[in-house]
Amino acid sequence: MSWTPPPPPEDQDPHGRPGGQPPHGPGFDPYGGQGGYQPGGFRQGGFGGPPVSPSEERTWGMLAHLGSLIAICVLTFFNFVVPLVIYLMYRDRSAFVRHNAAQALNLTLTGLVYGAIGGVVTIITCGVGIVLLLALFVAQIVFLIMAATAANRGEWYRYPQWIAYPLFT
Repeated sequence: MSWTPPPPPEDQDPHGRPGGQPPHGPGFDPYGGQGGYQPGGFRQGGFGGPPVSPSEERTWGMLAHLGSLIAICVLTFFNFVVPLVIYLMYRDRSAFVRHNAAQALNLTLTGLVYGAIGGVVTIITCGVGIVLLLALFVAQIVFLIMAATAANRGEWYRYPQWIAYPLFT
């Protein structure tokens, strides 16, 4: 035999609020008037906030590439952090920013793999692999500048697959 709680009084809802009213009164919109529930659980503009304006899209798309470029020069092994943060912030708000951040993220992650391979080759060949690492570094810088310029113009730039394997889309 199991115990069940007694039903609430007729003038209260199951949570103890009088009159069965919502906690903030009738007509309360828990989504702040931004469109309520839509298929897939997204509010208008996604979970991250309102849609992004075209000028902001170009700026954030460019920053995904430039942030990676700066990080390559300063934080060599953590150069994927800037495009990853931008990707996570804007992936549901803007297809353009998502594309550019994913491209920059793909380039940096593929570059880390190539860098590890180049490091092993450098150790095995007593320094010959340094040429490979230098070529990779220069290629990444050139492609990041080209992509940042294209993003600033509002173009959908895609890196060659040999230098940026498509892990994120």
